[in-house]
Amino acid sequence: RMVETLARHYDRIRVIAYVRPYRSLMASGFQQRLQGGLRQFLPRVPAYRRRLEPWREAVGADNMTLRKFDRQCLRDGDIVADFAEWLGVSAEGLPRRVDNTSLSAEGAALLFLFNRAPGLPKAPARRTAMRKALARALAGVGPHRLAFPEALMTREAAAMADDIRWVEEVAGFSVSDPLRPDPRAIEVGDEAAFSALGLGTVRRLRAALAGKDDIAPPETARHILRRLRRVGAIGPAAGRGKGRGRPARAPEPG
Repeated sequence: RMVETLARHYDRIRVIAYVRPYRSLMASGFQQRLQGGLRQFLPRVPAYRRRLEPWREAVGADNMTLRKFDRQCLRDGDIVADFAEWLGVSAEGLPRRVDNTSLSAEGAALLFLFNRAPGLPKAPARRTAMRKALARALAGVGPHRLAFPEALMTREAAAMADDIRWVEEVAGFSVSDPLRPDPRAIEVGDEAAFSALGLGTVRRLRAALAGKDDIAPPETARHILRRLRRVGAIGPAAGRGKGRGRPARAPEPG
């Protein structure tokens, strides 16, 4: 529809798309799906063709440019400068905003537990508000970056081999680049390991929520903690019986 609308006003429409290699995209894509309510441990290779081919067909192959989303390939390592150069304009003075809302590995694991706990409000708006509040609370929880084992990524890539082959042929570059070593990364290969990581991090979440109404109103914070208790993540609230108010024992991530 966008192309049809623009075609009424312009003789030629060109599209530029930045394509991120699948290994670096898998973790961020998985986190986005968690924030949308994903309840299963399902890392996936992105469906490049489904996303890109409709645009290519709409404007024609000659009018679509694919650029590799990799700082080493971008002009000055900056996507804004790279896009400006493609447009033929100067990037000088253009605002730069780093919008990195990704969670740590620990935060993503806690969100996974939250999604799986029973008792989620039925109203979609309420569910969305609670997840946003939880994501804000988790922003500073945990020092590690979520990563997946190479065996898992290779297996998922094999299932999407035709799709990967298509985008590499169309783009003229590889999207199968290996990840650069990152000492902050924690590799999580299955649901049990991901749940265990979350269980070991709940005490940090309780501290993040305590008394911070700007992160989550008290009612929302209490509901978040109740949901996590239902999956055994933390002990019952303090002051309600013997031994209560202490989190269940679980190993803290390093």
